[in-house]
Amino acid sequence: MTSPAIGDLIVPRTATVRESLVVIDRTAQGLAFVADDAGRLVGVITDGDIRRALLAGTGLEATVDRVMRPDFVALPVSAAPEEIIRALDERIRIVPLLDAAGRPVDYASVRRQHRIPVMEPSLSGNELAYVVECIRTNWVSSQGKFVQRFEEMFAERCGAGEALAVSNGTAALHLALVALGVGPGDEVIVPDLTFAASANAVIHAGATPVFADVSPGTWTLDPARAAEAVTPRTRAIMPVHLYGHPCDMDPLMALARGRGLVVVEDCAEALGSTYRGRHVGAFGDAGCFSFFGNKTITTGEGGMIVFRRAEAAARARMLRDHGMSPDKRYWHVEVGYNYRLTNLQAAVGVAQLERMDTFLERRREIAGSYVAGLEGAEGVTLPPAAPWATNVHWLYPLLIDEAVLGTSRDEVMAKLALNGIETRPLFYPLHEMPPYRALAAGRAFPVTERLSRAGFSVPSATTLSREEIGFICAAVRRITGTKKLLIELFGPGDGADADARSDARPEAASVGTRVPAALQPAKEAALLATARGLLRAVPAFGERLIREGDRLAPLVPYLKIALCERFFVAAGARGARYAVERTRDLWWGAAPWEPLGNHLVARVLPELPPGARALDAGGAPGDRLAALAREFPRLRWERDDPEPGRPVDVAVVCARLHFESEAEVRRTLERLAPRARRLVVLEPLEGYAMDASRATAATRMLSRPALNHNYLRLLADAGFRVTAVHAHPAAVKTLPAHARMLRRAFPGARIVPGRRPDRVVVEGLVEYVVLDAGSTRAG
Repeated sequence: MTSPAIGDLIVPRTATVRESLVVIDRTAQGLAFVADDAGRLVGVITDGDIRRALLAGTGLEATVDRVMRPDFVALPVSAAPEEIIRALDERIRIVPLLDAAGRPVDYASVRRQHRIPVMEPSLSGNELAYVVECIRTNWVSSQGKFVQRFEEMFAERCGAGEALAVSNGTAALHLALVALGVGPGDEVIVPDLTFAASANAVIHAGATPVFADVSPGTWTLDPARAAEAVTPRTRAIMPVHLYGHPCDMDPLMALARGRGLVVVEDCAEALGSTYRGRHVGAFGDAGCFSFFGNKTITTGEGGMIVFRRAEAAARARMLRDHGMSPDKRYWHVEVGYNYRLTNLQAAVGVAQLERMDTFLERRREIAGSYVAGLEGAEGVTLPPAAPWATNVHWLYPLLIDEAVLGTSRDEVMAKLALNGIETRPLFYPLHEMPPYRALAAGRAFPVTERLSRAGFSVPSATTLSREEIGFICAAVRRITGTKKLLIELFGPGDGADADARSDARPEAASVGTRVPAALQPAKEAALLATARGLLRAVPAFGERLIREGDRLAPLVPYLKIALCERFFVAAGARGARYAVERTRDLWWGAAPWEPLGNHLVARVLPELPPGARALDAGGAPGDRLAALAREFPRLRWERDDPEPGRPVDVAVVCARLHFESEAEVRRTLERLAPRARRLVVLEPLEGYAMDASRATAATRMLSRPALNHNYLRLLADAGFRVTAVHAHPAAVKTLPAHARMLRRAFPGARIVPGRRPDRVVVEGLVEYVVLDAGSTRAG
C-alpha cells in the first residue's frame, strides 16, 4: 500500500474536530493539514492536539481552526532534496510542500522514500571473501571444505550429535522423517499454527499430519492437545518452535517416551533459542533448521538437520545423496533425494555462524526496545516469554485486540504500510487452507484461530536502527491510540456515522461508559451528542426521564442538558442563545449549569427595583458577570468585592465549583451576611460537571446531596433565614429525605414548584435547588 495522497490529508478549517479525527485515523499519519476556503495551508492538527483539546474542554463539534497549530514547518514544492532532508527530524515527520499561492500540493516524509522491511539479511562479514575463495578454487558444488566445516561448526553450536547440511528447511524435515522410519500409514502430530512446510514434509513422507491446537501461553504445540491427538497410528510428534519461542519440551518428550514416538523438532525459526538452558533441536531424535534469506543466519536457501543417534544421521546422509552407498560410488542402496547444499552456500553459512553471537545479541536488543516502546499499549499484546525459555525473536509478533480497539489486525497492518512499515500476518491455521481441510476431522482449534486472526509481525531485522524501532513503536501507538479514542467517543466504527447511530439507537446511551478518567471530557461530548440524537428520534423521551433515570444513569445529565436546550429555543427568552451556546461548547470546564442557573436567578431578580446593586459573589468565571449584566441590564452588577462592607440588594453565589473547602464557604457566607439583603444560592444536587482537578475532599463534600445539609447549616450559622426553595415537584417527590431535611432545618421555608414549562424543565432536570435566603442581619 502506498502512502496517502496529499488530498487525503487536507481538511477545511470549517471541519469539526470529530471530522478531523476521522481523517487522521483513516490516513494513519498522525496529522492533518488545515486549509482555508482558497485552499491555502493555515494550520496543522495532530491526534495529540485533539486529545489535549478534549481534555481542556473543547467539544467535538468545535471547528478545527480552534484546535489547529498555526505555527508549522512548510517548504515550497520547488525545494531542493537537501533542504527537505534538513527539515525532517524526530519531531517533524512530515513537511507539506506548497505552491506559490501557499496551497499544499505534496508532502515530504522519510517513509515515502524508505520502507522498513520485516526482515533482511546482514552480509557484512566474511561472506564475500569465502564465496570468492570457492570460485577461485572451483569448489562451487556440494563438495568442498566449507560444507564439512559448516556442519561441524553447527553441531558444536547446538550441542547436538551430528549435523547434516541440506538444500532447505523443508528438505530437512522430510529427510529427518524418512530417515527415522516415518512413512505411509503413520500419523504425525503437528501444531495447527505453523508454516505449511511442517505439514507438507509429513505428507511428502507418505504419512498423515494430525493437527493439534497450540497453547495460549507459548503459541506452540499444547502438550495436552497433542496427547488427545495420539492414536494407535501415531508415529511421531513435530514440535514447532514458533517465531523463536521454544515449545514446552519436557511434557512433549514424556508423551513421546511413554508412547514410543519419534520426535522431530521444527527449529526453522529458532536458531539460538534455548529450553531450560539447552539449545532447541537437541531434545528430539532430530532437529531441523532453515537458512532462508529471512532466518537468523542465511545461506540464501539451505537447511540443517542435527541427529541424536549416529545411525539415523548416517541413513539421512545416504538418502540426501541420491540414496548412494558412501562406500561404493554410484551404487544406490535406496531411492534417495538430491538434498545437498553447495559449497558456495556453505561458505556463506560459515561466515554467518562466525557472527551469530552478534546477531543474537542484536535480536535481544530489538526485542527489548519493542517491549520498552509498546508495553502497556492498550489493545496490543506482546509475544509470549515463558520463564524457562530463551526466545531468539526471529520475528516480533503482536496481537491486536479488536474488542478494545474497534479495529482489525488487517487495518492496523494497512495503516502501518501507509507509514512505510512492512508487516506480516501470523500464519493461517492449517486446518482452514484447502490442501489440509480434510485432515481437521471436525476438531476445534480455538487458540490457533484467535491468534491467527489477531496477530502480525513487525520488522525485526538485525539491521534495524534504534530510530526505526522508535518510529515503528510510535506508529503502532499512534494508530491504535487514535482507534481507541474513536471507539471511546463513538463506539465501534470509524466515527463518521456517530450522529446517525446515536439518533437511531436508544441503546447508544451506554456509549463511552468504559472510558478512562483521562478521557472523561471526550466521553461527555459523545454522551451529549447521543442525548441530542435520542431526543430528536423520540421527542416524548424527556417526559419519562425522571421515571427512567436509573436505567439510563450514564446519560441522564446529558438528556437534561439537551432538554433544556430545546426549551430555551422554544421559549425564545432573553439569553436563550447564550444558554444554548454555553451548554454546547463550554459544558465541561465552565459548567453547563452556569447559564441555566441564570434562568433560576430570574425567579428572584425581577422583584428587585431598577438600579438595584447586585453582587456576583463566590469567585465565578469572568464571563459570568458579563452574562448576568446582559440578561438583567436594569441591575447594577459588580464583582465581589469593589467596596467591602457596603450593603447590596442581592448577592448571587454559584457555590459548588468555586469553593475549595467548607471553611471557605463559611467565611464567604459570614462576610456576605451583614451586607446582602437577599442571597441566591445556586446549588446542583449532582456534581456531574465537576472539574477533576478540583475534586478535593472538600469539593466532593460540596458536590453531593449531603452538601444541601451542610450548606443549609452554614447558612443558618451565618445568620441567614431561608424563605423559599425553588424546585421541580418531581425532584422533591423523588427526594423525600431532602424535603424533610429542608422543612426540619427551616420550618418557615416554602418549597416552590415550577409553574411555567421552561422553568419546570430548567429547575427540575438540571437538578438545581435555589435557596432564596433573606438575611436576619442585613438592612
